Amino acid sequence: MVKPMVLPEQRFWEVDLLRGCAIVLMIIYHTFYDLDLLGNFSFAVNQGKLWIIGRSSAVLFIYTAGIALSLSYSRYRLKHPENRNPWHKYVKRGIRIFLWGSLITLVSWFAYPSMPIIFGILHFLGISIIVAYPLIEKKDVNLIVAGVVILIGFYLKTITVTNDWFLWLGLHSTSFQTLDYFPLFPWFGLVLIGIATSNHLYPVYERRFNIPEMTDIAPIRLLTAMGKRSLAMYLLHQPALILILYLLGLIRFPFSF
Repeated sequence: MVKPMVLPEQRFWEVDLLRGCAIVLMIIYHTFYDLDLLGNFSFAVNQGKLWIIGRSSAVLFIYTAGIALSLSYSRYRLKHPENRNPWHKYVKRGIRIFLWGSLITLVSWFAYPSMPIIFGILHFLGISIIVAYPLIEKKDVNLIVAGVVILIGFYLKTITVTNDWFLWLGLHSTSFQTLDYFPLFPWFGLVLIGIATSNHLYPVYERRFNIPEMTDIAPIRLLTAMGKRSLAMYLLHQPALILILYLLGLIRFPFSF
């Protein structure tokens, strides 16, 4: 039996579910991070279980960004078959996300002047969307390039430099401090793995596997709703967390007036 084609307006709930899980893990991690940074608490946020939670969130967020990028491209090609090279759409999207990251840079410079966010996850994703476009239709090639990118990333960690001009690539001085840092090497490799996954499992915007519809289950429905709005959730969750923790008297306000 031929599976019915998914309409371009429809979404794959399992991808949104993964993004929703990434957001939940991010909220859990940042709750402890804020308590450690701004409160009179001591949590090992850079090691152990909390570090695993934080890194798992980032890995899921970046990996699903690659999947979503490929799905977005497939959906656009179905809706606009006359436009075979919609590069401008993804350049604009990348710039828009990078600018959101730049806003976070500005805020962090005032709140945490000793460790501002120079090249965080939104800066990284914005650049990645643009750089990944030439590879957006590839499958196994993406896996090969991803492996090379990841290996280069590990190699760059062994190099010591005296300035931070190439921190966006993964090269930075020993004095560099920041609250959020995702250089292109090795993290861009994870975006490419996400694209390759999508191209294998969702060719031409169709599933290659069967999965039951589960969005009628309340927790899954909530997580998929969060995943559909992952950028908004990312931008708003930290201000909301800080405000709630401040009103509860658990942290000091990050800005001094």
